[in-house]
Amino acid sequence: MTLLRRALLVQGVCLLVPVLLLISIAAYLTARPPACAGWCLNLAPFFLLVAAAPFVPPLVVILLLAWRWRRPATWPAVLLGVANLAIFALTWAALSQYPMQSADPLPAVGLAPLLVILPAVATTLLAIDVLSPIPWIPVLGLAGAACVLMGALLAFNVIGPPHQQIPGELALSFPKTVVYEGRDLGCRDYVAGWVQQHTCTAQALVVYRGSGDPYADQLTIDKAVEDKTRYSPTMDKIETLPVDAPFGRSYLSTADYRNGGGCLLIIDRSLQAPPQPPTGHCGTAADYSDIRAHWPGTDAYAIGIVYRYDRPG
Repeated sequence: MTLLRRALLVQGVCLLVPVLLLISIAAYLTARPPACAGWCLNLAPFFLLVAAAPFVPPLVVILLLAWRWRRPATWPAVLLGVANLAIFALTWAALSQYPMQSADPLPAVGLAPLLVILPAVATTLLAIDVLSPIPWIPVLGLAGAACVLMGALLAFNVIGPPHQQIPGELALSFPKTVVYEGRDLGCRDYVAGWVQQHTCTAQALVVYRGSGDPYADQLTIDKAVEDKTRYSPTMDKIETLPVDAPFGRSYLSTADYRNGGGCLLIIDRSLQAPPQPPTGHCGTAADYSDIRAHWPGTDAYAIGIVYRYDRPG
Protein backbone atom coordinates (compact mmCIF):
# COMPACT_ATOMS: atom_id res chain seq x y z
CA MET A 1 0.00 0.00 0.00
CA THR A 2 2.85 2.38 0.74
CA LEU A 3 4.20 2.04 -2.80
CA LEU A 4 0.73 2.60 -4.27
CA ARG A 5 0.14 5.73 -2.17
CA ARG A 6 3.50 7.14 -3.21
CA ALA A 7 2.71 6.38 -6.84
CA LEU A 8 -0.65 8.13 -6.46
CA LEU A 9 1.10 11.19 -5.02
CA VAL A 10 3.55 11.24 -7.95
CA GLN A 11 0.66 10.86 -10.39
CA GLY A 12 -1.17 13.76 -8.77
CA VAL A 13 1.88 16.00 -9.04
CA CYS A 14 2.43 15.01 -12.69
CA LEU A 15 -1.22 15.72 -13.50
CA LEU A 16 -1.05 19.01 -11.62
CA VAL A 17 1.76 20.30 -13.89
CA PRO A 18 -0.31 20.68 -17.14
CA VAL A 19 -3.31 21.97 -15.18
CA LEU A 20 -1.24 24.70 -13.50
CA LEU A 21 0.47 25.47 -16.80
CA LEU A 22 -2.87 26.09 -18.55
CA ILE A 23 -4.13 28.18 -15.61
CA SER A 24 -0.93 30.27 -15.55
CA ILE A 25 -1.15 30.93 -19.30
CA ALA A 26 -4.81 31.93 -18.86
CA ALA A 27 -3.84 34.31 -16.06
CA TYR A 28 -1.05 35.81 -18.17
CA LEU A 29 -3.39 36.38 -21.13
CA THR A 30 -5.94 37.95 -18.78
CA ALA A 31 -3.38 40.37 -17.35
CA ARG A 32 -1.77 41.05 -20.74
CA PRO A 33 -4.39 40.57 -23.45
CA PRO A 34 -3.25 40.52 -27.10
CA ALA A 35 -3.15 43.82 -28.95
CA CYS A 36 -6.47 44.57 -30.58
CA ALA A 37 -7.30 46.98 -33.39
CA GLY A 38 -10.77 48.22 -32.55
CA TRP A 39 -13.22 46.29 -30.35
CA CYS A 40 -12.62 42.59 -29.68
CA LEU A 41 -13.29 40.09 -26.91
CA ASN A 42 -10.36 38.27 -25.28
CA LEU A 43 -11.68 34.70 -24.90
CA ALA A 44 -8.28 32.98 -24.83
CA PRO A 45 -8.22 32.59 -21.00
CA PHE A 46 -11.71 31.09 -21.05
CA PHE A 47 -10.76 28.43 -23.60
CA LEU A 48 -7.60 27.55 -21.65
CA LEU A 49 -9.59 27.15 -18.42
CA VAL A 50 -12.13 24.98 -20.25
CA ALA A 51 -9.25 22.80 -21.46
CA ALA A 52 -7.89 22.44 -17.91
CA ALA A 53 -11.23 21.89 -16.14
CA PRO A 54 -11.87 18.22 -17.14
CA PHE A 55 -8.58 17.15 -15.53
CA VAL A 56 -9.45 18.65 -12.12
CA PRO A 57 -11.95 15.97 -10.89
CA PRO A 58 -9.58 13.04 -11.60
CA LEU A 59 -6.76 15.05 -9.98
CA VAL A 60 -8.82 15.58 -6.82
CA VAL A 61 -9.78 11.89 -6.65
CA ILE A 62 -6.15 10.78 -7.04
CA LEU A 63 -4.86 13.15 -4.34
CA LEU A 64 -7.64 12.09 -1.94
CA LEU A 65 -6.80 8.42 -2.51
CA ALA A 66 -3.11 9.13 -1.91
CA TRP A 67 -4.09 10.72 1.41
CA ARG A 68 -6.83 8.39 2.69
CA TRP A 69 -6.36 4.96 1.06
CA ARG A 70 -4.56 2.94 3.75
CA ARG A 71 -5.98 -0.62 3.51
CA PRO A 72 -6.68 -2.92 0.55
CA ALA A 73 -10.29 -2.37 -0.55
CA THR A 74 -12.24 -2.77 -3.75
CA TRP A 75 -14.16 0.50 -3.89
CA PRO A 76 -11.07 2.79 -3.87
CA ALA A 77 -9.58 0.65 -6.65
CA VAL A 78 -12.77 1.03 -8.69
CA LEU A 79 -12.74 4.79 -8.07
CA LEU A 80 -9.11 4.95 -9.18
CA GLY A 81 -9.93 2.91 -12.30
CA VAL A 82 -12.70 5.35 -13.27
CA ALA A 83 -10.40 8.34 -12.70
CA ASN A 84 -7.62 6.78 -14.79
CA LEU A 85 -10.06 5.90 -17.58
CA ALA A 86 -11.14 9.53 -17.62
CA ILE A 87 -7.48 10.60 -17.81
CA PHE A 88 -6.82 8.20 -20.71
CA ALA A 89 -9.91 9.47 -22.57
CA LEU A 90 -9.08 13.16 -22.01
CA THR A 91 -5.45 12.68 -23.04
CA TRP A 92 -6.45 10.76 -26.17
CA ALA A 93 -8.96 13.48 -27.07
CA ALA A 94 -6.34 16.22 -26.59
CA LEU A 95 -3.66 14.41 -28.61
CA SER A 96 -6.10 13.48 -31.38
CA GLN A 97 -7.09 17.14 -31.77
CA TYR A 98 -3.51 18.40 -31.60
CA PRO A 99 -2.74 18.18 -35.35
CA MET A 100 -5.87 20.11 -36.23
CA GLN A 101 -5.55 22.80 -33.59
CA SER A 102 -1.83 23.50 -33.69
CA ALA A 103 -0.33 26.28 -35.75
CA ASP A 104 3.10 24.67 -35.40
CA PRO A 105 4.50 21.37 -34.17
CA LEU A 106 5.03 21.53 -30.38
CA PRO A 107 7.86 19.34 -29.02
CA ALA A 108 6.45 19.76 -25.49
CA VAL A 109 3.46 17.61 -26.52
CA GLY A 110 5.86 14.67 -26.34
CA LEU A 111 5.81 14.99 -22.53
CA ALA A 112 2.11 14.07 -22.33
CA PRO A 113 2.63 10.27 -22.46
CA LEU A 114 5.27 10.47 -19.70
CA LEU A 115 3.54 12.98 -17.43
CA VAL A 116 -0.04 11.78 -17.80
CA ILE A 117 -0.38 8.32 -19.34
CA LEU A 118 2.52 6.44 -17.71
CA PRO A 119 1.64 7.41 -14.08
CA ALA A 120 -1.97 6.38 -14.72
CA VAL A 121 -0.84 2.99 -16.01
CA ALA A 122 1.46 2.56 -12.99
CA THR A 123 -1.20 3.32 -10.38
CA THR A 124 -3.72 1.08 -12.14
CA LEU A 125 -1.30 -1.85 -12.11
CA LEU A 126 -0.36 -1.25 -8.47
CA ALA A 127 -4.03 -1.05 -7.42
CA ILE A 128 -4.72 -4.38 -9.12
CA ASP A 129 -1.63 -5.86 -7.45
CA VAL A 130 -2.87 -4.76 -4.01
CA LEU A 131 -6.13 -6.66 -4.51
CA SER A 132 -4.66 -9.66 -6.34
CA PRO A 133 -0.88 -9.97 -6.87
CA ILE A 134 0.21 -9.74 -10.52
CA PRO A 135 3.62 -9.46 -12.25
CA TRP A 136 3.24 -5.70 -12.67
CA ILE A 137 6.93 -4.82 -13.10
CA PRO A 138 7.39 -6.22 -16.66
CA VAL A 139 4.02 -4.83 -17.73
CA LEU A 140 4.97 -1.40 -16.40
CA GLY A 141 8.32 -1.67 -18.18
CA LEU A 142 6.60 -2.34 -21.51
CA ALA A 143 4.17 0.52 -20.89
CA GLY A 144 7.07 2.83 -20.04
CA ALA A 145 8.91 1.94 -23.24
CA ALA A 146 5.74 2.51 -25.26
CA CYS A 147 5.19 5.92 -23.64
CA VAL A 148 8.79 6.97 -24.27
CA LEU A 149 8.46 5.94 -27.93
CA MET A 150 5.13 7.75 -28.30
CA GLY A 151 6.57 10.86 -26.66
CA ALA A 152 9.58 10.84 -28.99
CA LEU A 153 7.39 10.42 -32.06
CA LEU A 154 5.17 13.30 -30.96
CA ALA A 155 8.10 15.55 -30.05
CA PHE A 156 9.87 15.02 -33.36
CA ASN A 157 6.62 15.33 -35.33
CA VAL A 158 6.79 11.78 -36.73
CA ILE A 159 3.20 11.48 -35.63
CA GLY A 160 1.36 14.76 -35.62
CA PRO A 161 0.52 17.37 -38.24
CA PRO A 162 1.16 16.03 -41.76
CA HIS A 163 3.67 17.93 -43.87
CA GLN A 164 3.73 18.20 -47.65
CA GLN A 165 6.43 19.72 -49.80
CA ILE A 166 3.69 21.92 -51.24
CA PRO A 167 1.13 22.35 -48.43
CA GLY A 168 -2.37 21.44 -49.57
CA GLU A 169 -1.25 19.85 -52.86
CA LEU A 170 -3.97 17.63 -54.30
CA ALA A 171 -3.36 13.95 -54.95
CA LEU A 172 -3.70 13.92 -58.76
CA SER A 173 -2.39 11.27 -61.13
CA PHE A 174 -1.71 13.71 -63.99
CA PRO A 175 1.89 14.33 -65.12
CA LYS A 176 2.97 17.60 -63.57
CA THR A 177 5.56 20.36 -63.69
CA VAL A 178 6.27 22.41 -60.58
CA VAL A 179 6.71 25.91 -62.01
CA TYR A 180 7.78 27.50 -58.73
CA GLU A 181 7.51 27.10 -54.96
CA GLY A 182 7.67 29.57 -52.11
CA ARG A 183 6.81 32.73 -54.02
CA ASP A 184 6.38 35.33 -51.28
CA LEU A 185 2.98 37.03 -51.08
CA GLY A 186 3.85 39.18 -48.05
CA CYS A 187 2.52 39.35 -44.49
CA ARG A 188 -0.46 40.96 -42.81
CA ASP A 189 -1.63 41.74 -39.27
CA TYR A 190 -5.27 41.43 -38.31
CA VAL A 191 -7.59 40.49 -35.45
CA ALA A 192 -9.40 37.17 -35.79
CA GLY A 193 -11.97 36.52 -33.07
CA TRP A 194 -10.05 37.27 -29.91
CA VAL A 195 -6.39 37.44 -30.83
CA GLN A 196 -4.04 39.54 -32.93
CA GLN A 197 -2.82 37.51 -35.90
CA HIS A 198 0.35 37.86 -37.96
CA THR A 199 0.43 35.65 -41.02
CA CYS A 200 2.78 35.42 -43.96
CA THR A 201 1.76 33.70 -47.17
CA ALA A 202 3.55 32.05 -50.05
CA GLN A 203 2.30 30.22 -53.10
CA ALA A 204 3.33 27.52 -55.53
CA LEU A 205 2.19 26.87 -59.09
CA VAL A 206 1.90 23.37 -60.52
CA VAL A 207 0.98 22.78 -64.18
CA TYR A 208 -0.64 19.43 -64.96
CA ARG A 209 -1.04 17.66 -68.28
CA GLY A 210 -4.63 16.53 -68.64
CA SER A 211 -6.10 13.40 -70.17
CA GLY A 212 -7.41 15.20 -73.27
CA ASP A 213 -10.92 15.58 -71.90
CA PRO A 214 -11.24 18.69 -69.71
CA TYR A 215 -14.69 17.60 -68.54
CA ALA A 216 -13.37 14.28 -67.22
CA ASP A 217 -10.34 16.03 -65.74
CA GLN A 218 -12.57 18.39 -63.82
CA LEU A 219 -14.40 15.43 -62.28
CA THR A 220 -11.06 13.95 -61.26
CA ILE A 221 -9.96 17.22 -59.68
CA ASP A 222 -13.33 17.65 -57.96
CA LYS A 223 -12.94 14.22 -56.39
CA ALA A 224 -9.44 15.08 -55.19
CA VAL A 225 -10.72 18.37 -53.76
CA GLU A 226 -13.55 16.62 -51.96
CA ASP A 227 -11.32 13.77 -50.74
CA LYS A 228 -12.07 13.25 -47.06
CA THR A 229 -13.93 16.59 -47.20
CA ARG A 230 -10.57 18.37 -47.10
CA TYR A 231 -11.95 21.44 -48.82
CA SER A 232 -15.25 23.02 -49.73
CA PRO A 233 -15.09 23.17 -53.53
CA THR A 234 -16.73 26.07 -55.32
CA MET A 235 -16.20 24.75 -58.85
CA ASP A 236 -19.16 24.36 -61.18
CA LYS A 237 -19.49 22.01 -64.12
CA ILE A 238 -17.46 23.16 -67.11
CA GLU A 239 -19.50 24.97 -69.73
CA THR A 240 -16.66 26.64 -71.60
CA LEU A 241 -13.01 27.22 -70.92
CA PRO A 242 -11.41 28.80 -69.01
CA VAL A 243 -12.18 27.37 -65.59
CA ASP A 244 -11.07 29.86 -62.98
CA ALA A 245 -12.27 28.79 -59.53
CA PRO A 246 -10.96 29.02 -55.96
CA PHE A 247 -11.06 26.28 -53.36
CA GLY A 248 -10.75 26.83 -49.64
CA ARG A 249 -8.44 26.02 -46.77
CA SER A 250 -8.77 22.69 -44.98
CA TYR A 251 -8.96 22.62 -41.20
CA LEU A 252 -8.99 18.84 -40.83
CA SER A 253 -6.17 16.89 -39.22
CA THR A 254 -5.54 14.95 -42.46
CA ALA A 255 -4.34 18.12 -44.21
CA ASP A 256 -1.09 20.02 -43.80
CA TYR A 257 -1.96 22.76 -41.28
CA ARG A 258 -0.11 25.36 -43.39
CA ASN A 259 -2.43 24.97 -46.39
CA GLY A 260 -4.36 28.05 -47.45
CA GLY A 261 -6.52 26.82 -50.31
CA GLY A 262 -5.78 27.63 -53.89
CA CYS A 263 -6.97 28.41 -57.38
CA LEU A 264 -7.80 25.99 -60.21
CA LEU A 265 -7.17 27.20 -63.76
CA ILE A 266 -8.00 25.19 -66.88
CA ILE A 267 -7.20 27.26 -69.96
CA ASP A 268 -7.03 26.56 -73.68
CA ARG A 269 -4.09 27.42 -75.90
CA SER A 270 -5.71 30.42 -77.57
CA LEU A 271 -6.79 32.13 -74.36
CA GLN A 272 -5.04 35.31 -73.28
CA ALA A 273 -4.98 36.41 -69.67
CA PRO A 274 -7.72 38.89 -68.76
CA PRO A 275 -6.30 42.31 -67.83
CA GLN A 276 -8.37 42.22 -64.64
CA PRO A 277 -9.81 38.92 -63.26
CA PRO A 278 -13.62 39.02 -63.09
CA THR A 279 -15.31 39.07 -59.70
CA GLY A 280 -15.29 35.63 -58.11
CA HIS A 281 -12.27 34.47 -60.11
CA CYS A 282 -8.88 33.87 -58.55
CA GLY A 283 -6.39 33.70 -61.44
CA THR A 284 -4.12 36.64 -62.14
CA ALA A 285 -2.45 37.73 -65.37
CA ALA A 286 0.86 36.42 -63.96
CA ASP A 287 -0.72 32.99 -63.34
CA TYR A 288 -1.95 32.77 -66.93
CA SER A 289 1.45 33.87 -68.21
CA ASP A 290 3.31 31.31 -66.08
CA ILE A 291 1.05 28.50 -67.26
CA ARG A 292 1.53 29.47 -70.89
CA ALA A 293 5.31 29.54 -70.38
CA HIS A 294 5.17 25.91 -69.13
CA TRP A 295 2.56 24.56 -71.51
CA PRO A 296 2.35 20.73 -71.54
CA GLY A 297 3.58 19.83 -75.04
CA THR A 298 1.11 20.52 -77.82
CA ASP A 299 -1.98 19.92 -75.70
CA ALA A 300 -5.11 21.89 -76.49
CA TYR A 301 -5.49 22.93 -72.86
CA ALA A 302 -3.48 23.06 -69.64
CA ILE A 303 -4.38 22.64 -65.97
CA GLY A 304 -2.71 24.97 -63.50
CA ILE A 305 -3.27 24.96 -59.76
CA VAL A 306 -1.99 27.74 -57.54
CA TYR A 307 -1.49 26.49 -53.98
CA ARG A 308 -1.36 29.16 -51.29
CA TYR A 309 0.01 28.39 -47.84
CA ASP A 310 1.34 29.95 -44.64
CA ARG A 311 5.07 30.47 -44.26
CA PRO A 312 7.19 31.52 -41.27
CA GLY A 313 7.69 35.22 -40.91
